Amino acid sequence: MPAATTTPRETTKDRILGVALELFNARGESGVTTAQIARELEISEGNLWYHFRTKRDLVNALFARMEAAIDDVLARPAGPAAPMTHFAEYTRKSVETIWTYRFVFRDHATLLREDLERTARHAAFTDRGVTFVSRILQGMTDAGLLKVERDQLVPLATNAWIVGRYWIDFVESRGMDPLTNEAHVKGALAQMAALLRPYMTPRALRQTGALLDG
Repeated sequence: MPAATTTPRETTKDRILGVALELFNARGESGVTTAQIARELEISEGNLWYHFRTKRDLVNALFARMEAAIDDVLARPAGPAAPMTHFAEYTRKSVETIWTYRFVFRDHATLLREDLERTARHAAFTDRGVTFVSRILQGMTDAGLLKVERDQLVPLATNAWIVGRYWIDFVESRGMDPLTNEAHVKGALAQMAALLRPYMTPRALRQTGALLDG
């Protein structure tokens, strides 16, 4: 892999994070050292340490970027799109973000166990995600697309979050790259449609294409 080059707007810190993310995704966080990251960048390890004193600092910075990316998805207003289309867009963006930061999710047990603050932040953003999905499902219910009892909204939203969160793991376990083929992203959408289908009204069933098309 050729060394990363600096663009006018890209800082050394950004380059370090970009290469670290690529290596962590390819080899796992535990399989990468700061020396390997520095060598990939063709900088001294001391230069890397100037920006990140430890590999844990690097992981925490990438974790923060992942949180920001997920929060960006969660912060997007519903807008004029139909609730089914909004849910499909949320699912697609979530799967793509999880793939971008897949080392966090693949190695999450180890990464969370070694840092209590990271554990708390992970739990908090998961709660935000479930709350967001609950609001979408409530909107779909209000629009006459779903028939879900109020006390079932959060359990259903939790199941939807779990499907989105672990879809990458499932696909990778089958030896496939989820984003080399659009069909794999649509696979996550199809699983979401299957999860919601028992709650869909006839009108929603006619609109299922919006969910599958993303």
